[in-house]
Amino acid sequence: MKHPAASVVALILVVAGAAAIRIVRLDNRPMHTDEAVHAFKFADLLENGNYVYDPHEYHGPTLNYMTVPVVRADGGDCLAQTTETHLRLVPAICGILMIAGLWLIRDAIGRGAMLCAAVLCAASPAMIFYSRYYIQEMLLVCFTFFAIAALWRCAAGWHTMLRLLWLAIAGVCAGLMHATKETCVIAFFSITVAGACVAVWSLIQGNGWTRRKIGFLAVGGAVALVFAAAVSVTLFSALFTQWSGPWDSIATYGDYLTRAGGEGSAGDHSYRWCHYLRIVGWWRVGDGIVWTEAFVLALAAVGLVAGLIGRGCGKASIPFVRFLCVYTVAMTAVYSAITYKTPWCLLGFLHGMILLAGVGAMVLLRMARPTAVKAAVALALIAGAGHLGWQGWRGSFPKCADPGNPYVYAHATHDVPKLAGLIRDITEVHPDKKDTLVQLVCPDNHPWPFPWYLRDFTMLDWYGQAANPPILIQPKDVMPLKLLRLPVTYKRVDPDESRDYWELRPNVWLEVRVEPDLWRKYQATKAADK
Repeated sequence: MKHPAASVVALILVVAGAAAIRIVRLDNRPMHTDEAVHAFKFADLLENGNYVYDPHEYHGPTLNYMTVPVVRADGGDCLAQTTETHLRLVPAICGILMIAGLWLIRDAIGRGAMLCAAVLCAASPAMIFYSRYYIQEMLLVCFTFFAIAALWRCAAGWHTMLRLLWLAIAGVCAGLMHATKETCVIAFFSITVAGACVAVWSLIQGNGWTRRKIGFLAVGGAVALVFAAAVSVTLFSALFTQWSGPWDSIATYGDYLTRAGGEGSAGDHSYRWCHYLRIVGWWRVGDGIVWTEAFVLALAAVGLVAGLIGRGCGKASIPFVRFLCVYTVAMTAVYSAITYKTPWCLLGFLHGMILLAGVGAMVLLRMARPTAVKAAVALALIAGAGHLGWQGWRGSFPKCADPGNPYVYAHATHDVPKLAGLIRDITEVHPDKKDTLVQLVCPDNHPWPFPWYLRDFTMLDWYGQAANPPILIQPKDVMPLKLLRLPVTYKRVDPDESRDYWELRPNVWLEVRVEPDLWRKYQATKAADK
């Protein structure tokens, strides 16, 4: 856009639309196992002020620390007062800020490309879905983008102090990346490789990236490193109270290298190198609908070619576009090479593709001649973005827990909150109320996310140690020895007339048994309410 004010208004409108779909009804999807586990890890910080980094699980502390003010602002001081909306608001905000932050690179890729990238990011099904998901991935992508944007502002700056300020901001973002998730090293590697390639390329071609500018960035990297280390150490040490944390944040990579190869329990998440590209490009389960972000892939390919040959990019910075090319290719290659794969990990390189797709969209518009062809290209771009937005809405609302959704991974079913609601109703007629003993025996001692839904119950036993509980939830067709001692009249409660069992996660079935007197009392109360 030729008029800065118009591009500002347009970006604000896109951000508003992105915010609307990211923050509305954040509690509509059942909690995923990982979300529930992170919630309980967060509870210790919220309730007791304690945080201890675990080098084997849970990832870094930023998600926990950023959630505290959200819960406190709504008057919460314990896990029982925390809701899905509280938790998911943090990644949602990061997903929104990431789009608004595109303004920082408006001169790097051009205002038109900036707006195209903003629309694509706002409409991307993956970006929408995981902006509504209480895990670290959206935070990592957000901090990575702002680190890159700060580096660009430093490179494009003219005043030494201002450039140093941007380097400091880049360092803070790098520290937050490290304190968010261990896979930040992939982004650091990709940024370094891309920066080195562009520096060499620019020196050879002599296109404005002088030795003095490159030297400033290299020396200024020390400034960024100091700020990065300060932020990382502060968070991993739990505000200087747990000094094992910073060391463990480095030692953990031995464990994560093992996981990356698919060894141990990571073998359950081992997939072929093309798995991520299949998710993004073409995903269909059975006779279900096709999920695809191939539109982004195609536009990113156009942007990649234009950047590498240095033509068609308008007023965009060719070195920066080439940086995006190398960075995105490196990120994609590394994540594809790692055997261990979970769908949210694709967000890092998908975001790079979206930025390149914004460039590619403007390349196509510039190449289109005459006006009728340009109008046809514009309509095609609008239609493609609209299709992405439709998938984004469908994936985060009607199909938010559907196994056919490529971004739904080993997810809890809608049976879980339904069963939790039933248990709450039953315990209302028990003398102990929320102190009623509820025993949950699950396959492989893996009850998650069920404990989240009864987080205010004081006697929830998911280790199977209690005897003769008033309410027992057990695996389908499993008869632990203690069950042989239960009264044969224990009432089995089915989810509906068509099913005998409750589904915890796909193909993980549970049956529910209630002490007979308690069940009769519940039934009588239910009948009286009618």
